[in-house]
Amino acid sequence: WIHTVANKEKEILNDERYGIILGSDKFVGWIKEKFGKGKERDKEIPVERKIRAEGEIERVIEAVEKIFGVGDNEIFNRARGERKEARDTVMWILTRKIGMKNYEVGKAFGVGYAAVSHAGQRVEEEMKLSREFARKVEKLIHPMQ
Repeated sequence: WIHTVANKEKEILNDERYGIILGSDKFVGWIKEKFGKGKERDKEIPVERKIRAEGEIERVIEAVEKIFGVGDNEIFNRARGERKEARDTVMWILTRKIGMKNYEVGKAFGVGYAAVSHAGQRVEEEMKLSREFARKVEKLIHPMQ
C-alpha cells in the first residue's frame, strides 16, 4: 500500500471529504449511509452536519421540483428580477425546517448568506399573501417534520 500512495500525498489530500473521510465515492457513500441517515443530529459535530447537508439538499430540491412543477434550471437560476418561488422555498426549508446555516445553503446555491435570509423572508411574506403558495409549502414541510 505504501508504494501505491508514495508521492501522491497531495492527490490524496485533495480527495479529502467532509473533513475526515478519505476514500472512493463508494466508501464515502457507505459512511454517509451508515452514519448520516436516521441518526439523531448532533449540531456540534461539523463533519456530521456536512454529511447530512448533502443528502438533505438533494431531498428538498426533488420535493420542491415535484410540488412546484419545475426543474433544476429554475432551482439553480441566479437571474435577478425573476420570481424564484421554488428556489426561495428550497432555501427556506433548508434553513428554517432542516436547520442548516445560511452560509451552508448559500454555498450550495452560489449566493451569500444574506441572499438566503432574504429568500426566507420572501417565502414567509408570500405564504401570508397567497393561500395557494402556502398550501404548496405546507405539502412540502409536513412530511419533513
